[in-house]
Amino acid sequence: MRAARSAMEKCGNSAVFSTVELARRAADAGCAALLLSMPYFYRYTQDDIAAYCETVCASVPASFLLYNLPEFGAPLETPTALSLFEAIPNLIGMKDSSGDFANLAPLVMAPARSLLFAGNDSLLLDALRTGWHGAISGVACFAPELVNALVRSHRAGDAQGASDHQTTLNELIRSAIAPLPAPWGIRLGLEARSMATGPLHMSLSAARQRQVAEIRGWLAEWSNRRANQW
Repeated sequence: MRAARSAMEKCGNSAVFSTVELARRAADAGCAALLLSMPYFYRYTQDDIAAYCETVCASVPASFLLYNLPEFGAPLETPTALSLFEAIPNLIGMKDSSGDFANLAPLVMAPARSLLFAGNDSLLLDALRTGWHGAISGVACFAPELVNALVRSHRAGDAQGASDHQTTLNELIRSAIAPLPAPWGIRLGLEARSMATGPLHMSLSAARQRQVAEIRGWLAEWSNRRANQW
C-alpha cells in the first residue's frame, strides 16, 4: 500500500540525473511535495540552473518547491525564480534560506498559486509582513512554540508581540545556532529539551569542545527560562 501523501522531502544533487532519481523515489514513497535544492560544488550560470530545474520538474509527476540556499549550492537569483514559476506548471512554491531581505518583496510577485516560505528564521517576521506564507524553520525543530507564537501573534495583528518573539528568536540564533554549523546548534537544542540525538557528526577540537560545552549550558538555562512562556 502506498504511503499517505503528507511529507515534504528534499531532493537535489550535483548532477541532474541523480536529482531526478532522488525525486522519483521520494514521489513514489508518497511525498506530497519535493524541495528542489540547487546543484552544488561547481559554478553555474542562471541559465544552467533554470535548465536543471526545468528538467527535474518535467521528469517527475510531483509538486516541487525551489530551495535557495546559496551558502551551500548555486545561488538562485530572484528573476530566475520568477521566470521558473511562470514556465513550470508543477512548481508550487519556494523556500528561501539566503537570509537576503532584498529577496522578500520581489518574490511576492510570483504567481498566486506559489507558496513562499522563509528558510532563515531571522527573517521570519519580515517575510510575514511582506506577504509570505510562513517558514520552513530549523529552530522549530526544538523550539516550535516560539516560532508558532511569532506566527500567531502576527496573524492576530499583535505587532508588538510578534516583534518581541522575533527578538527572542534572534537571541536564540545568535547565541546557539550561528556560532556553530547549523545542525549542531539544532541538535544541542533538542538535547536541552531532553531529546537524544546521539553524538555530533564531526570530531571536535579542544576549542570546539569548550564552545559546545558553553552553548550546552546556555541552552539548558534558556530552555528552563523560556519553557512556559508560549
